[in-house]
Amino acid sequence: MEFNFIKRRVIILGSSSGIGFELALQLSQLGASVCLVGREEAKLKAAYSRLEHSNYDEQKNLYYSCDLTEVNAINSLWNFIQDEWGDQVDSLVLNSGGPPFIASITEINMEEWFTYFQSLFISQIALVCKSLSYMKSINFGRIVSISSSGIIEPLQGLGISNSIRSSLHAWLKTLSLEVASNGINITTAVIGKVATDRLANIDKNRSELLDCTLDEVINKNCNNIPMGRYGRTNEAAEAIIFLLSEYSSYINGSYLLIDGGNIKKSF
Repeated sequence: MEFNFIKRRVIILGSSSGIGFELALQLSQLGASVCLVGREEAKLKAAYSRLEHSNYDEQKNLYYSCDLTEVNAINSLWNFIQDEWGDQVDSLVLNSGGPPFIASITEINMEEWFTYFQSLFISQIALVCKSLSYMKSINFGRIVSISSSGIIEPLQGLGISNSIRSSLHAWLKTLSLEVASNGINITTAVIGKVATDRLANIDKNRSELLDCTLDEVINKNCNNIPMGRYGRTNEAAEAIIFLLSEYSSYINGSYLLIDGGNIKKSF
């Protein structure tokens, strides 16, 4: 099985670091044109400089800085994409920085709910809606949402993420029923404990909440994972690349667990 992403154009949200960046790096090596999207322009520039450039015909990588909590962020991003690529985007990776760790879900104020509903839901579905016309015209499209294991087994302290990411998954599942006949496949990559800066921050917060050391938190987590370790970003990216490829042609409206067997819920 050989992946070929030459002439593919992929927008990857939240791609200046972590899984999003690793995915962009591997896709660029496979010939895709990728657009990195994130909040911090300096980090985006550094990430962009590490991509493969001009190794394939028509490869044109991009980066764009925007804050998905802003109402007009997606409109600005899409205007940029149209200037650079036209509307010819065949693949999307939906990804966004996680909300803060808050011990009790009742302590979350309304302003935080509105802020993260915009970035984790409204901005994501707005981008999907803008991309569908072209995907339908070529009878092909891939949309992958990078989500959290909290949509299956809610995680303590991550009430915003558990709630809003679950809503996005339900929206995408509904859409998958409508666009399957257009060759557009929609899936969710459910990420367990993969070693990213985000997980490191969650572990730190949990150690403070439980009044224990960071090593104790990590060791306990690893003991609960059948594979006995945290995942690596390249492992998550490689699984997502399969979902974005032509080989996933009969996978639609479902989710893939990338968690080392940590989620205990049966199907």
